[in-house]
Amino acid sequence: MRIPAMLALGLALVPLPALAAPPQGAPEDRRFIRDTEIERRNQRVTAQPLEVRLDAPAWYAEGDAPSVRFTISNPNSHSVWVLRWELPTTERAERDLFQMHRNGVEVTYEGRLTKRVEPRAIDYVEIKAHDSYSVVVDLSADYDLDSAGDYRIQFRQPQLPVRTALAAATPSMIAPDGEGKLPSVLPTHVAEVREAVSAQFFFPGVPAELARKEQAPDQSLVGSYSGCTTTQKSQLSTAHANAKTMTSKALTWLNGHTSGGGLYLTWFGAYNSSRFSTVKSHYTKILDEFNTKTVNFDCNCTDSGTYAYVYPSSPYKIYLCGAFWRAPSTGTDSKAGTLVHESSHFTVNGGTQDYVYGTSGAKSLAISNPSKAVMNADNHEYFAEYQ
Repeated sequence: MRIPAMLALGLALVPLPALAAPPQGAPEDRRFIRDTEIERRNQRVTAQPLEVRLDAPAWYAEGDAPSVRFTISNPNSHSVWVLRWELPTTERAERDLFQMHRNGVEVTYEGRLTKRVEPRAIDYVEIKAHDSYSVVVDLSADYDLDSAGDYRIQFRQPQLPVRTALAAATPSMIAPDGEGKLPSVLPTHVAEVREAVSAQFFFPGVPAELARKEQAPDQSLVGSYSGCTTTQKSQLSTAHANAKTMTSKALTWLNGHTSGGGLYLTWFGAYNSSRFSTVKSHYTKILDEFNTKTVNFDCNCTDSGTYAYVYPSSPYKIYLCGAFWRAPSTGTDSKAGTLVHESSHFTVNGGTQDYVYGTSGAKSLAISNPSKAVMNADNHEYFAEYQ
């Protein structure tokens, strides 16, 4: 008999702190579009804790799919809207949502890392009052479960950015502008994790003939394009050249400012020799990629809310999506900068994460947590773009 192991988390909603308006003409002017009246109203709302629960068998037999049921419940008398990428779905994950250990050793996340536009109304999942969102997640799709062992899993997110109201009927929230972009609709609250109990199960591993093997890039595909039009190929060629130039400038800046300060302070925080060396190493490897490795581009993704994504353990292939083609050639959140961002994710180049997105978030992270800033992809992108 299989006895379910459960995980229950208490999540409390607290308002996000108000953000000061950016100076006139700053890049944030076009990036941070707010429905301020809704935000002010929502920040006065209190909420009962949400409950997140993971259900999994205590053991799996050979050949079983290692899946768990994720459920998040809303006991409040009003709906709560959660960003879709903060929740697991039936599709491949867009970020590392679970912390998993096998025999006490953390299991590697092998799913995609994605650069997105700022949240829009269509990017939220509504959890209605006294209702829940539930989905069965195949863990083997994005985590290394090749080996047998005792696994422990818990929901990784310490906070969930949410809204407690969403004016879906407002045409400006759902109609694209002249460039085909939807306006930003930012979260107004944070759901904080107050308690966690991890689920545990035994999994016998994936049979040897099905286990994933670490592979070098397929040299027969070096320089290939998949699903790219002639125009897109031309834009990618230009973006690659521009990315190489801005990465070279970033490395030159670091070689000339060995004690940090200036742009380093803005994007990576207070100087520390170890962190500085980490950043320099990342750009050295990224520049080597642009100089000596030819990236494989895939243009089949059409998601308008995503710039691009990669699988970190699969260099040097970058998947370009809808937002990439609307981006400027250079400058903030550019095509070239996106290639720097995505290349920094590759494990061979340093393996950065997506702790925060956007210029304001990146600057705040540099101040509050320099150790995370030097491992955040957007911080690498903006340091290179602002050269």
